[in-house]
Amino acid sequence: SLKLAPGILRALAGQATKGNIIITGTNGKTTTAALIAHILKSAGYPVVSNSAGSNLSWGITTSLINASTWGGKLNRRYGVLEVDEGVFPGLAGQLHPAGAVITNIFPDQLDRFGTVDNIQQSIQRGLAAITENCFQVLNADDPFLASLQDNCSHRWYYGLEMPPDQNLLSGHQIQNYTCPHCRQILHYRQVFLAHLGHYRCPACGFTRPRPEVSLLSYSRTPEGTVTLNLNLKGLREEVHCHLPGSYNVYNLLAGLTAALALDIPVSTIKQALSSFSPANSRLKRLTLRKSKQSLVISLMKNAVGADQALEQVLDTNQELSLLIVINDQLADGVDVSWLWNARFEQLADCQERFFTLTVSGTRAWDMAVRLKYAGLDYHRIVVQKNLELALTSTLQATPPGKTVFILPNYTALAGINRAVRRLGII
Repeated sequence: SLKLAPGILRALAGQATKGNIIITGTNGKTTTAALIAHILKSAGYPVVSNSAGSNLSWGITTSLINASTWGGKLNRRYGVLEVDEGVFPGLAGQLHPAGAVITNIFPDQLDRFGTVDNIQQSIQRGLAAITENCFQVLNADDPFLASLQDNCSHRWYYGLEMPPDQNLLSGHQIQNYTCPHCRQILHYRQVFLAHLGHYRCPACGFTRPRPEVSLLSYSRTPEGTVTLNLNLKGLREEVHCHLPGSYNVYNLLAGLTAALALDIPVSTIKQALSSFSPANSRLKRLTLRKSKQSLVISLMKNAVGADQALEQVLDTNQELSLLIVINDQLADGVDVSWLWNARFEQLADCQERFFTLTVSGTRAWDMAVRLKYAGLDYHRIVVQKNLELALTSTLQATPPGKTVFILPNYTALAGINRAVRRLGII
């Protein structure tokens, strides 16, 4: 359709009467977009979104066409569109945005993007392509976002304001990061995840902006309900939700901030959050029909995502099976050197709890070598490049009622979903 009608994306996107909210960044795009769409629907607005996470031009166009009538009419008030950060500069101006939400910038798909600076420059070009009356929502804890040129009159920041002893994320800094302005080493008062935290540059004075929306405290019940104490532009609010994974607090703050920027009432936002359950988040839990085994599928497409997925494994203080699936397709990035930046060494101390440890995918042997050098017993590592066979053997080695963790990268996740459907086990 794009070849036959090159202007179709711009034409359809322009029919959202209140404009489109575009979401980009390295991690968290799909969950953040799903949350914003859910809040807008709860507020009574008809919404179109590319909810499957297909975030290139053809995927966005397909979503808009599917939501249109045969006559090409898109009867929606808002569009909520996840956009790949690489195509963001080319698409931002075409999508008639009412606002842009930028989640974070992490090293990702190095063969495609190169450095983090390149990703930042790509996002900066995209923001320059949209009008200044569009709002922007940025993560204040990310210095690569906070240093973006402010070319709009409505910029909102969100971030964490928790005491150091209540840090719910890893608090692990992968490396020293330099100031985006003067290239001197940033000083951190508090680190939440990789380079996300409270930072300042002693050389040029660049510092973390004060967020309009911040998380003050976080707690989770044994049943999985999360309670968040928030500061919403000076107002204290308590919010309850069921979003899995502590790393999702950033996605929740991004979506909540966007809703406030759209003047959605706080009461509506709180009600929407309490009923939100993302269908395509990077963390999925399934229960197998016959064996009652639990499948926990957690996407890891870069080093930061891998560390978060590994923490999910470590937090499960019981015997389990682990299946890691790494592909090197175009959508994944053919450079898998990020595996050496992820902290797989954490698994060495708990390998005795694994019923089986299997690696699969087109780069299965690369993953096996990485685990060996992480200190795991290579005699215990099963290499099975055929994904369906790897999943079947892992399930067979796992007792009924026990848990299987599956850690795939991007295209491997789609393969896992297809294998689960073909095997008919849920």
